[in-house]
Amino acid sequence: MNRYLRNGWHGLLAGMALLAALLQPAAAADVGSRITWPDVQLIDGRVLQAADLNRRTVIVEFWGSDCPFCA
Repeated sequence: MNRYLRNGWHGLLAGMALLAALLQPAAAADVGSRITWPDVQLIDGRVLQAADLNRRTVIVEFWGSDCPFCA
């Protein structure tokens, strides 16, 4: 293995190790706890304000059109 290829692999492995160390899973909210909800701009341009959802149960589904498991 030549020197440039070996250094490239070492750099890649070091970068992956650094990324793995920095990416910690987000803390999950406790069941029944309240979360802060941002105002959201809808596709038609209207804004859904957090106050409109006050004291209501909201189900949020996140998906992507390019995800084979989501479509």
